[in-house]
Amino acid sequence: MSGTEKPVNSDKKEVKNAAPAPATVAGKESKAREYIWMLRPCKKYNVEYVDCKSLKDRFHQYWVEGSFRDCEQWKTDYDNCLKLEESKYEDTSALEALVESEKARIRTRIKNHLANDVWEHRDSPPEDWAKELPAHITQSYEGSFLKYKADEIRSGELSLDNPDEYKEFVFTGKRCTIL
Repeated sequence: MSGTEKPVNSDKKEVKNAAPAPATVAGKESKAREYIWMLRPCKKYNVEYVDCKSLKDRFHQYWVEGSFRDCEQWKTDYDNCLKLEESKYEDTSALEALVESEKARIRTRIKNHLANDVWEHRDSPPEDWAKELPAHITQSYEGSFLKYKADEIRSGELSLDNPDEYKEFVFTGKRCTIL
C-alpha cells in the first residue's frame, strides 16, 4: 500500500452525518474543526438560497427593508458545503469559509439583539414568577383535555415512553388549507 492510499475497514459502516476526523494542514489541526457543530446540512443552504431568490421573498425583502438582500452568500455556502462533503470533510478552506459564514450570521443576530433598547435585560427572573394563576384561567383549565391528560401522566396511567399509548393525539401530517 502506498503512502497516499487509505486503509479500508469493511467492518464499520459509514455514518452520513457523523463528525469526520479532524482535517490537518501540514500537521496542524484546523481550528475551524471545533466549530463544525454550527454547520447545517447542505440541503438547508440550498433551501435558504432558493427561498431568498423567490418572488415571494423578494417582495417581502423590498416591503420590509426597502431593498433586496444579497443572496449570494447562501449560494457560496451551499457550494462550500458540497465541496466539504465531496472531500469527506478534508477541504479545510471550505470548512473555514462555512464556519466563518455561520459565525457572521450569529454575530449579526446577536448584535441586533443587544442593540435592542426597548426591552430591559434582566439577570434573574422576577420575584413573583411562580405565583398562582388568575382564577379565570384556573377555572377554564379544570375541565380541559390538557388537565385530563396531565392527570393521566402524573398518575402513571399514560406513559410518554410508549408512543402507542398516545399516537392518536400525534400530528399525522394531514392538513386542511383554506385558500
